[in-house]
Amino acid sequence: MRVEQIVTTSAYLALSPVERDALVARLGGGLELDASAIEHFDGDAASLSVADLRRWLIASDTRPFAFVSVDGASALSTSVCEALLVMLAPEHCAGDAVVALAERARDLGHLVALAEAAHAEVGFVGDRLLAALALQIDAWVESASFGAFQADAVHRVFVGAQVARLSDAILGYQRRTRGLHGWFDSVGRHLVTGLGNARHGALMLATGAPHHEGRFDGTRWCNWSGTEQVVPRRFLVPRTEAEIVEAVRSAQRLRVVGGGHTFNDSPLSSDTMLSLDSYQRVLRVDPVQWTIHVQAGIRLRDLSRVLAAHGLGLPVLGSTDAQSIGGLVATDLHGTGRQHGFLSEQILGVRVVLANGEARTVLRGEPLFEAIIGGVGTLGVVTEVELQLVPAFNLKKSNRLVDRRWAEDNIQSLIDAHDHVSFYYVAGSLDARSVRLHTWDRTDEVAPADWREQDVRHELEDFALSAYFQGIGEKVAEQRPEDPLAACLAPPSSVVMPSPEAFGRKLFYLHDEIEFGVPFEAYREILDRVWALLAGEDYFSIIEVRFTPDTSRALLGPGVGRRTAYIELATPLSQQTAQMFSRVEEILLAHGGQPHLGKYSNMSPEKMLQAFGSRYVRFQALRRAHDPDGKFLSGFTQQIF
Repeated sequence: MRVEQIVTTSAYLALSPVERDALVARLGGGLELDASAIEHFDGDAASLSVADLRRWLIASDTRPFAFVSVDGASALSTSVCEALLVMLAPEHCAGDAVVALAERARDLGHLVALAEAAHAEVGFVGDRLLAALALQIDAWVESASFGAFQADAVHRVFVGAQVARLSDAILGYQRRTRGLHGWFDSVGRHLVTGLGNARHGALMLATGAPHHEGRFDGTRWCNWSGTEQVVPRRFLVPRTEAEIVEAVRSAQRLRVVGGGHTFNDSPLSSDTMLSLDSYQRVLRVDPVQWTIHVQAGIRLRDLSRVLAAHGLGLPVLGSTDAQSIGGLVATDLHGTGRQHGFLSEQILGVRVVLANGEARTVLRGEPLFEAIIGGVGTLGVVTEVELQLVPAFNLKKSNRLVDRRWAEDNIQSLIDAHDHVSFYYVAGSLDARSVRLHTWDRTDEVAPADWREQDVRHELEDFALSAYFQGIGEKVAEQRPEDPLAACLAPPSSVVMPSPEAFGRKLFYLHDEIEFGVPFEAYREILDRVWALLAGEDYFSIIEVRFTPDTSRALLGPGVGRRTAYIELATPLSQQTAQMFSRVEEILLAHGGQPHLGKYSNMSPEKMLQAFGSRYVRFQALRRAHDPDGKFLSGFTQQIF
């Protein structure tokens, strides 16, 4: 319900002048109030009452975007939400309890609608959404029932809402992942993951490149780890801008795919997928102004070689060089750093093909520029990128075990002392004492002749612990840094390397990732909450923590708008990730987290609004203006936008 509709209701007219002003202010900028959910606040869902509006105003004092959205709820979402709320017992229909239950019902309704949209786009609902739905159903039953309200009643609601197919899929997922079926599923995951890791390790030893990239076999495209796949109607590999323009104009839905180093189904489309692998030329290098202009399909590793040949580089990079520049623009690549943190700091302009087929150049400072960076490809096809560079430099890459609490107590001193800092935590045990500290520092030292061999050896050691010997990794983390076992299995190391090689790594164990940026000043408390959840479930995962200043030029992204600490789970695929990641996401989002949209996420438009506030509203206005028909939406991006 929009504000112009609300101000005509008797409930609004019964508010005090101060309350009316507050309501109008909170729904400014085109936001809509989810009236179907808040109508239950006074225990009577017959109509919107003054008590409903007052309770919403109280709730929105601390959470400004509670029960509001940019577009309003869909008919399916509303029907599920209302059907759940009318089934509540009388004791739940008063006070703060009804507010919390209304929000859960609203979230469950939105997830149902998103799952149906995903099915319409790619023909199935993936485990990510099924796990989130199962988790929300369990949470609803626990909070609303006290033994009386059972999960089968929720499924009856789904059947009544004409989504019986989805209800069956959820029940099938639960059977497959719980009890004896869950045990067999776990055994199968361990076998498949172990064989996949053996293949990657062997390729690394034989060729120096484990080939962590997506692939198209002529019929089916899948991401680097094989967890996301689709059979598109068309898979196009254009060589000219004219071919890209024609592909966009002729497509009903279109998604661009780069290196395929994704952890969600964002690149998937059942209609048209566009690869820029044949659109990867270097167009211009200016050694005086330190700039380069490239086509967006170029891989980061190939760009780095070109830059090195001209004595140039980028001040910060992420952890892999297999991605395309277009893909890095789409997610606003971040690394870790005291002064620099994002690729967007270096982007001077991009060329983009819009939904209507228009090709135009967008420069830094334009509103559209901020939306394209981090917009996961929903504003158009980025075809060219111009970057500001820096002189090439070497880094001294070091790592050592340190006491966990000492590191966290002295985090600011560590950041001040080094150009780049990150931590690897081994989660799953409450007894962990140590954490791996990684630092990168600029140096004038020359890289030794065997720097590559040293780096490969260190990567293989880390790979072995994370992929095969996780118990040993947990045991090492439980030692003090000076203990003999820790010194033997995780000795300190340091090597000077060219910066592009030092920032990234070549070898990854098969894993899934979720990552949120959280307020720097609160990261310890948030990390402790995530840690307690994992330890309570004896759940192994590597947690990487990184840091960036407030330097992103994007509207959306995990590090926008503030100094940020990143909490990332990199969990082996031998583990069941969907359910745990959904629980971790709830913690991170509840504490001010902003999601990385290239990784696991169950965000909805309402959660995006909660995370990004007015930035999301501005982004949505720009996205709709340039793609009114949603040509560049996929199942995943439709879910979040």
